[in-house]
Amino acid sequence: MHSFTHALVSTADAAWAWAQASQEVISALAAVDSASAALTGLTADTAWESDGVRALNEKLVDIHQRAGEQAGLLAARQAEIESAAS
Repeated sequence: MHSFTHALVSTADAAWAWAQASQEVISALAAVDSASAALTGLTADTAWESDGVRALNEKLVDIHQRAGEQAGLLAARQAEIESAAS
């Protein structure tokens, strides 16, 4: 009977760890999506001609692209977590 109880605890621990990992990835993805949306507006607002603003615009475009890449990586991690839980 003891080994059965231990198996249930291990399964519960694994389920809890999966749920926590899933929630953290979901939270990170929401944060990246939010930042990406804000960057979309900033890049549009800074698209006019001025050396300083052009440099800012280029940096914002770069950060926006990297945020999109991170969102893709996080979505892939979330899919891995979901498939591991199945």
